[in-house]
Amino acid sequence: MRMKDPFLQRGKKMAYAYHVPFDKSHLSLGISVSFRQNIFDQSVFKPVVTQDPIIDYSRESVFIFNSDIGVLYYRPDFYVGAAALNLFPMERKTYWQDISDRQYWFQAGYIFDEL
Repeated sequence: MRMKDPFLQRGKKMAYAYHVPFDKSHLSLGISVSFRQNIFDQSVFKPVVTQDPIIDYSRESVFIFNSDIGVLYYRPDFYVGAAALNLFPMERKTYWQDISDRQYWFQAGYIFDEL
């Protein structure tokens, strides 16, 4: 595989949601699973100064598995939900990659009647 950009990210993400209907509301449960490969290839660099000590012309490759879950309760006038992202956080010590920290999201809303 020949790359022109030193950064390459490829992978798959699969998601599934299950909806439980109630009389005037519903509950939704969701889960996703992702597999990703991040590649940093320094061999594509063409520096002006060929003796640059920072560029070692190496190729780093990291495989990442992660998952997310969430729940949402919805009525026509109100909703509340929560999600947990990056259930399997990884510590990576490469300088070119973002850290995959676990995140928690909460949301709620209410629809007011028009005056």
